[in-house]
Amino acid sequence: YTFNLRDLSKVFLGTHLAPANMEEGHKLVRIWSNEQLRVFHDRLIDEPDRAWFCKLLCEQIEKHCKDKVSKVFGHLPGAKAGEKGSATFKDLLVGDWMVPGADKRVYDEIIDEEK
Repeated sequence: YTFNLRDLSKVFLGTHLAPANMEEGHKLVRIWSNEQLRVFHDRLIDEPDRAWFCKLLCEQIEKHCKDKVSKVFGHLPGAKAGEKGSATFKDLLVGDWMVPGADKRVYDEIIDEEK
């Protein structure tokens, strides 16, 4: 795999688009994780590499955020099951399309899939 600084800048750009008035600190970690997954994980071609990446992401979250992955991602089914792999992040959605026609699009975590 070949990654460069442009890929890393995409992670920072996506994280920078997060809402400024977040009330919950874990939301920024989830948005950052989503950016990591979209930029790096989605380009990995075999399952062992994707599993390794998810395990590494979980380890880094626990190391630097000082919280368990199950607490940060507790509302997701994979995290509730206590898994630390691709299943943990499978249902994580972030986007800016939830308010059609909005003047300012808000890049935020999508929790309610019914909308």
